[in-house]
Amino acid sequence: MTLSIRAKQNIKRVMIQPYKFETRGIGLITDRLISKGAFVGNYVLKDIPTSPLQRHIYDGWVETDPFGRYLNHNENSNLEFVLNNEAVEIFASHAIEPYTELTVNYFDLVNLLNIPKSIIEEFSISKFNYEEELIKINKDLL
Repeated sequence: MTLSIRAKQNIKRVMIQPYKFETRGIGLITDRLISKGAFVGNYVLKDIPTSPLQRHIYDGWVETDPFGRYLNHNENSNLEFVLNNEAVEIFASHAIEPYTELTVNYFDLVNLLNIPKSIIEEFSISKFNYEEELIKINKDLL
């Protein structure tokens, strides 16, 4: 997949890595401070060539890898969605400390793209104890 110009400019600034959580599978964490308002990446793109590993979300919208694939849900997420033509971009909603999980609120995407609630219901979305796992992240990565 071709990266957007904004994503190419951002690669050196925001470094992410996958992390296996005990309670919710693979998620993404950052290894450095992300400033409030910083562009992080594209979450979904419209009408792009896809690989078999990418999920079609709705009406031509396809998840990106790694963001669309591995960002976990949190009602109090630290990333926010912005619709920019045929890309849903993600930005830091506040400063994000190193070794913190990057999260989005799936229902914000539902509202932004007018996705029928029935589509999102097929995914199991539950609350997790983020604080306990953040401590574990810090211990594992320091």
